[in-house]
Amino acid sequence: MDSEESFLHGLPTFTPACLRLSNVLMERIIRLLPTQADRYETCMIHPVWTTAAMNILWEWPRFPNENAIRAFLNTIRKHKRLALAVRHLNLCSNNAPVSQHQNNSNNDNDSNENNAFQLSTRLVLDQHEAYQDSPLASPLVIMTVLQQCERIDTLSIYGWQLEATHLRLIATYLSQLHSLRIIGSPSATAGNSSGSGNIKGIVLPPLAASTLSKLHLYADYTMLPSRYMELESLRVSLSHPDSLDKLCRGHQHPLPKVRELMMADTGILLPGDIDSIFNMFPQLEKLAMEDVKHPIASSCIVQSESLKHLIIRAVTDNNAHDDDKQKQQQQQLVQPENSKNNEKEDDDDSTYPQSVLHSIFIENCRIQDSHFQRYTFNVDRLTQIRLHNCPSLTDDCFIRLCHDEMIPLEELEIVGCIHIGNPTVRALTQSPIICTLRTFEMRYSGHLRPEDAFEFINAASAYQLSRVIITGYPNISNSFLGRYSVEKGLVLDQAKIQSLIQHAKTPKDRTLTSDQVVKLAKALDVDVRYLEILMDQIQVIFLSVFLSCHTEKKALNLCRGWLFV
Repeated sequence: MDSEESFLHGLPTFTPACLRLSNVLMERIIRLLPTQADRYETCMIHPVWTTAAMNILWEWPRFPNENAIRAFLNTIRKHKRLALAVRHLNLCSNNAPVSQHQNNSNNDNDSNENNAFQLSTRLVLDQHEAYQDSPLASPLVIMTVLQQCERIDTLSIYGWQLEATHLRLIATYLSQLHSLRIIGSPSATAGNSSGSGNIKGIVLPPLAASTLSKLHLYADYTMLPSRYMELESLRVSLSHPDSLDKLCRGHQHPLPKVRELMMADTGILLPGDIDSIFNMFPQLEKLAMEDVKHPIASSCIVQSESLKHLIIRAVTDNNAHDDDKQKQQQQQLVQPENSKNNEKEDDDDSTYPQSVLHSIFIENCRIQDSHFQRYTFNVDRLTQIRLHNCPSLTDDCFIRLCHDEMIPLEELEIVGCIHIGNPTVRALTQSPIICTLRTFEMRYSGHLRPEDAFEFINAASAYQLSRVIITGYPNISNSFLGRYSVEKGLVLDQAKIQSLIQHAKTPKDRTLTSDQVVKLAKALDVDVRYLEILMDQIQVIFLSVFLSCHTEKKALNLCRGWLFV
């Protein structure tokens, strides 16, 4: 090391222009590098660049294990300059297990806006349950880090052991905080995230209210949104009886900056509840509701003039579904006016404004065809439909969609919908939707024949189709379609789709009689003798190619025999 330093100090004083750049410019350049590894290598290139590279590296520290976190704690205690360089800090484990049934978009990566919107609160809590008592969840560790790293913009922490006093200290220590994610709370556990309605929740104190724009609570804190007027993205639990009232009612001013709202433990939402949500958040573009209980006021949702992305998740439970249905009928008997209002809300399609929905994701929901049709009625911008485990939906909803609506659908995903199958695929094949569809996925749903699947792929391949996934169908996997799959089941990328179509266009082998040869010559308006000569020449060419290949194969086999003598 000493020899390397002496060598560098012994270099001529003249340096290239790139080494005379200011530290600010170097930081901008290094920030453009794609990975932390690239930024780390920049530290080794030249001592002039080390300071700038270190500053950028420390903006977003990564911890592959607990030993790395211990080293981080020791470093920030000794070097305040490095602690002040930290801007984005994730004190939650990156080693949380991922469910096998988890789809690709639903991974525990809250740093990406689309992923954060699609994340399931229940799944995140289950993944991190094992860390409730780990050092990462210790208030002492968390508060020590926050006290040293005072310029954090983005923070992710465990809330399992945090009390209200600890939460107040966050606002004291971090005056520039823009994004906060808390996983877990003292009154909730990952195992009963939806069963804590009888426990009084902690009211979230003000947290850097003047700067906080993103607040994601994977916990059952009760919050007052009027304390956070700069919010743009909010995730909250409605597990307590008064959670919805505190979220949407009794506030002097709405929150016009909120574009993204995700609610867990939603339960039953009446039309008045939906109206309150959109009144409180009038510019809402993304709405995700988890643990929803049917019925959902679909007409109130589609009437929003700003909503572009909608996620509805329920928990499939036959007993709970029957109990909810009985409770709903009892409530309608006690309050007949509410029942009439509900019917009126969902009665007339012609009164709906033009919907601006871009994507719909419905999971584990006993939604009926009529309700689904309301979500897709009068939409001309819908590009994505994802349906997971919706046992009450049938082919009728898609047949009507294909016949009645002109939508630029690009992605269609149907998983575990047992009454959606052949008729839907045939309707798609014959509809204008085939011109815009890029991705088609069907898993373990209704009956599907290989012929219908091929006709659909053949029709869509002429336009923009680039990916097809059909799994859970042994009849298709074992057919000629399965030979082109790149994975188990039927998984086709764009190259495999084109190979399949080209093979299908190859004519079948045929044998002609002498009479048929004469008729073929007459149809082609050529002499019979000329046609025979032409056919003989083609056969000779084919035979020579076949023999050459056969000879090469024999030679290879002979060589292989020499190797093993």
